[in-house]
Amino acid sequence: MTEGDFATTRADGPVNLVYLLRNTITNLTTQDEQVACFRDAAAHLEPGGRFVVEVYVPELRRLPPGQTVHPFTVTPEHLGFEEYDLASRIAVSHHYWVVDGRLETYSSRHRHVWPGAA
Repeated sequence: MTEGDFATTRADGPVNLVYLLRNTITNLTTQDEQVACFRDAAAHLEPGGRFVVEVYVPELRRLPPGQTVHPFTVTPEHLGFEEYDLASRIAVSHHYWVVDGRLETYSSRHRHVWPGAA
């Protein structure tokens, strides 16, 4: 097992598959970090190996002109919305839950990416 920053850590290899699941790439919040991750993955792959990235496509097309917030979950138990900074490609996911009659909150910062984006 190897532990470390997934953008730069070296592991035994080569391998035929490197994968990032559940929006992991968005936890790297600069373009330089994301590019370093792709370079690191490529350095671990054997010839013909695959690098698979599972990532959500941000709901930018659903934003009305001039707006920067998009709700993605609205239920009696959970309110979730993304707040976008379009220039920096930073999105902050905000979550509000009612658990046992108490309000719990959580926010996380991400750099959103999608096919064809730099």
